[in-house]
Amino acid sequence: MSVENLLIQYKKFLNGKGFSVETVKTYFDDINHYIKMNKIHDSNLKVMFQEDSLVKYFEDLLTLNVDNYKKSTVVKKISSISKFLDFLKREKVIEKNYIKDINRKELVGKYKLQKTPTNYLDQKKIYTLTKTLLTEFDKSKDMIKRRNIVIFLLLIFSGLRASEIINIKVNDIDFINKEIKNIKRKGGKITSIPIDNNYLFNPLKSYIETFIDNYSYIFITKQYKKISRQIVYKAVSNISMKYLGYGIHPHSLRHSFATALIVNGATTAQVQTMLGHKNIVSTEIYEHVNQIKKKYNLIKDFYNKDEAN
Repeated sequence: MSVENLLIQYKKFLNGKGFSVETVKTYFDDINHYIKMNKIHDSNLKVMFQEDSLVKYFEDLLTLNVDNYKKSTVVKKISSISKFLDFLKREKVIEKNYIKDINRKELVGKYKLQKTPTNYLDQKKIYTLTKTLLTEFDKSKDMIKRRNIVIFLLLIFSGLRASEIINIKVNDIDFINKEIKNIKRKGGKITSIPIDNNYLFNPLKSYIETFIDNYSYIFITKQYKKISRQIVYKAVSNISMKYLGYGIHPHSLRHSFATALIVNGATTAQVQTMLGHKNIVSTEIYEHVNQIKKKYNLIKDFYNKDEAN
């Protein structure tokens, strides 16, 4: 069934449920917005209504459109899309309603979003926060606190998605060559990424050697099970609330990584490769920083000048 026919049938389905005209319009508008924002057509319909695509959409609403979307509005959109997924499942278009697997409280968060819209942290803020987190890491002996700090640092210095981080295994870490292997990107491509030598290498190594030697995944729960993506959201939320005074999402750190690269001289094509974007159009959102580009080194030498002071 085509997207157009599905929408026609869905509207009939909603009308048959006895909803008010305004309620039907709200549900239908929310679905239309999702379809339009993601350029959904007949061939990518199933993929765009899977968990990864849905979570990215909700993250973007919260982090890229702070003025336009309050948390309560996003929660309503989650409910609207969940109803549509139930309909798609009934029509055998998809196998399950993936939203039911998402912890909505951890996704949306209890924290206060910034009043001024921003989707990245500037270099000075990243540096100050990084130094604070490294101090906190050295002071703490708690596995969960150390785990969460390493997650935050890895997001800052890798540009990885939450879904990519939770699947990293101990055997993927190569401390000799300072890289993380077997990163499964969106779309199935397998890549490797460098481990930042100045700020990520030591805490990552210490964390793994202290807590993770006998386990498959590097990020685990107290019950020694692989963490969920929602735990990553919660870790980033708690740390940012404590040290920044407002909550951010993991995707904001991905934007921060990309923005830092471009500010320091990387091309859009290079950032595309580092982020694992399949299409360079996905990377062009970072072109806003071309106006403030400076002739610094790339990310591996990002803060060396400060260390020399």
